[in-house]
Amino acid sequence: MILWFVAVAPVATDGPRPLAILSLYVVGLVAISAAAARPTDTAIINAPIKELIMKRSAAAIIVIILIAVGAYAIFHKSPTKTPSSSTSGNQSPISSGAIIQTKTASGVGSYLADANGNALYTYGADSSGVSNCSDSCLYTWPIYQATKTTSLPTNVTVITRSDGSMQYVYKGMPLYTFTSDSSGRVTGDNVSNFHIAKP
Repeated sequence: MILWFVAVAPVATDGPRPLAILSLYVVGLVAISAAAARPTDTAIINAPIKELIMKRSAAAIIVIILIAVGAYAIFHKSPTKTPSSSTSGNQSPISSGAIIQTKTASGVGSYLADANGNALYTYGADSSGVSNCSDSCLYTWPIYQATKTTSLPTNVTVITRSDGSMQYVYKGMPLYTFTSDSSGRVTGDNVSNFHIAKP
C-alpha cells in the first residue's frame, strides 16, 4: 500500500505527469528497495539468501514500474476537441462567398438576396444578358454591382453595362435591388415591372 501511494498518488491528485517525472519516482523506489534489501550484518547472510532477496527486490521493482506506467495511462487526459459550431437560419448561400443567398419571406416564398441580405429583382424589360434599366430607373433600382468575376455561384455570371459598370446576372437576367427595401424586407415585387428573383 505504501509503494502504491508513493507511485500513484502524485499522478492521481495532480493530474498527468510526464514520464520523466514517473521515472524519478521509480529510481527513488529502486533505491529504497535496495536499501531495505541490504542486511544489517552481511556476515550472517549466506549467498542463497542474498540471491533470493535480490530476486524478490527485482520482482517488486518490476511491479512498481508497471503500477506507475498504468497509473499514468489511466489518469492521462487526452486533449478535448471542441466541436465545431454551426449556424442555422432562413438563408443558405448558393456557393462560397455568399454572392447570392436564398431567403424566405411571407407572401413571396423563397427568393434571392445579395451578400447583405437585400432582396434581388429582375426587370421585365430586360433580355438575357442585357440591362435596359438606366438613368432615373437606376435611382430606384440600383444594379447588383459585381465585385468579382471568377469562382461565381452556379447560374451567376457578370455582364458589362454600356456605362462600363459590371452587373451580376442570374440565369442570364440582370439583378437589381430596391431602394425602399431593407434587409429582410421584400416590398418591390411586381412594382414597375420588377419581379422578385427566384432561385
